[in-house]
Amino acid sequence: MSARGLEENSQGKYKVFMFMLTPQQISEIRHRLGLTVAEFAERVGVDRDAVYIWESGQRHPRWATMLRLNELANSAK
Repeated sequence: MSARGLEENSQGKYKVFMFMLTPQQISEIRHRLGLTVAEFAERVGVDRDAVYIWESGQRHPRWATMLRLNELANSAK
């Protein structure tokens, strides 16, 4: 995973790449950080219902939120 979301090629052009965290990965990040759903939601900047929805696989986080999740995942290593 990369938080950049952009990759420069040899011609100096950028391409956007997407990554998607699975519900299990989102839950794993939260557990590695030792946070409750409410604490995790606060760190990400969403309400706790959003975390429940992501972890159940009903919806995926938006792009900007994915970047924040990626930063949290990297800090949890």
